[in-house]
Amino acid sequence: MFYKPTKSADKTKLKPADFLSFSLEADSFVVSKNKALSSEPFLRVALHKDTSNIYQHYYKDKWYYGSNPDMLTKFTKKNYIEVLNKLMADKPKVLAKINNKHWAFGEMADLVSYYVHYEEWWAATDTQQ
Repeated sequence: MFYKPTKSADKTKLKPADFLSFSLEADSFVVSKNKALSSEPFLRVALHKDTSNIYQHYYKDKWYYGSNPDMLTKFTKKNYIEVLNKLMADKPKVLAKINNKHWAFGEMADLVSYYVHYEEWWAATDTQQ
């Protein structure tokens, strides 16, 4: 990763150990110290919750959850519905779609986006439901 404080400045190469987090447009990213991610430690914060977050690997379509970027558990086909039921319990209508398998395991990006934008989506379509 490279950093330029201004457009005309020279690039400075940064190593993951040089920073903890960064923002790129509307997205926030963190650098994980988890040993399993040591070669590519960049994660997008897809969903921030008080007790646990959902992270998306920056380079690969892999998803993780945990209380911080260093203490992660990978989402699997086996655990994702159970974990999402805990993380998204505050929106029962979203949970109903998860439990009805509206989204397949590989559709985490769509599911998280729906959860994050649920209120505005629901308000726009409430009369149709």
